[in-house]
Amino acid sequence: MKTTHLEFNEISGNVARCTKCNFVTSQIRKPDIGDKIPKRILEYNDKFWKCHKCDQIYWEGTHMRNLQEFIQKIKSCS
Repeated sequence: MKTTHLEFNEISGNVARCTKCNFVTSQIRKPDIGDKIPKRILEYNDKFWKCHKCDQIYWEGTHMRNLQEFIQKIKSCS
């Protein structure tokens, strides 16, 4: 049986890349978002990131939490 030695890091918007164009993202202030995302997203989230190339906006919603849980499951199996 072969084994691999993978290192799993925490998933964070601070080190993420844009899923549309793979460019670098950086944190953006909540007041600077304006009406670019739905109001309820603004109400329930505090951290946001913006792509420097295509202007896509990201936040740590349930998708990020689910990915983090998946990484934890993989870590516990190794």
